[in-house]
Amino acid sequence: MHSLFFERAKSYSAFDIADIQAAKISSYYDMKNFRRVAAIVTTANVTIGKTVTVQLMKAKDDQGTDAVVFETQTLTATALAPAKIDIEKGAEFLSYDTADSADYTHVALNVSSDNGATLNAGAVLLFTEPRYVPVD
Repeated sequence: MHSLFFERAKSYSAFDIADIQAAKISSYYDMKNFRRVAAIVTTANVTIGKTVTVQLMKAKDDQGTDAVVFETQTLTATALAPAKIDIEKGAEFLSYDTADSADYTHVALNVSSDNGATLNAGAVLLFTEPRYVPVD
């Protein structure tokens, strides 16, 4: 018997549609049972030449203790007309090969823009590659 996708992945709404002119940060989610995280962000139209920055952050608990950025992606709208930006950013998390990895068990998403006007965006965090999987 084969396992279902959602037995091997977990998704969280990082935040509902919100203005990201000022940085918008999600809650910190416990990730200790997963190896990888992906952030999926979709925006409304971004002004040409303006950017959207996505940061994956790790922390020691759900309060964001000792939070640090461990992945960043910045995209600039370059189309001839204002354009939507869709960002998918993935990263390995908690490799347990580094000295501090056992202390960092939570992850959050921070999204911001220099659009200069209201810019709505929505985001999802997807945790994959569980440390423990059902036996087929």
